[in-house]
Amino acid sequence: MEKNNMRNILYDEDLQQEMSRFYLKNLAPLGKRLVFKKGEIIYPTRADEIYIVLNGYFKQILINHNGKECSLFRLRRGTIFGEMDYFDGTPTIMITKVLENSEASLVSRKIVEGVLQEKPILYRYFIHSITRKYRILMLKSARTILLDVKARISDTLLEITAQYGNDTREPSTIEYVYTHQELADAVGCSRVTITNVLKELKEEGYIIYDGRCFRLLDPIGLRKLTDIYW
Repeated sequence: MEKNNMRNILYDEDLQQEMSRFYLKNLAPLGKRLVFKKGEIIYPTRADEIYIVLNGYFKQILINHNGKECSLFRLRRGTIFGEMDYFDGTPTIMITKVLENSEASLVSRKIVEGVLQEKPILYRYFIHSITRKYRILMLKSARTILLDVKARISDTLLEITAQYGNDTREPSTIEYVYTHQELADAVGCSRVTITNVLKELKEEGYIIYDGRCFRLLDPIGLRKLTDIYW
């Protein structure tokens, strides 16, 4: 496998679009449409339902009593959350934060079970979703242990651009705005460190950064900075 090709495997845009179309066409219309305001928090109190994102953006996080966040996954239209709790049968400590005014369809266990019987391909999509999230967490864990701060930030930028369906071998723009604090939460370092490293990457010609939005000019160079096989 080519070095760093794992990102494009995890964020295979064709498969994601296939899954999204299925969720939106066959599952979402059967659920309850919910509207969320930016900043709302969805706590996992039940394990008998699955959410399908209809519009907007969500992210799943872990958070401590002091409000410090560990960012795990970004969720956009056609993606789902709650599927791991659904099959495990127990709510987890992972919470979902609304990043902008958004909508989601809440589908009950009874409805999901009926669709699974009629369209068993849904099992494949659920398994893929759970497996992908596991592998993303696996790579995040390896990044934290094996890479220095500059390499962790470089790898995170590559992960983000892959998440939006871009080829990490080609120059691309990160479509969604990420604040320094969000990147710090994702990487596990201070906001000041993020600012300093982004300035360094910009001066070295790897990225263009105007304060909030990124364009990766030299993703191959960023990949070399990670010095790791994935």
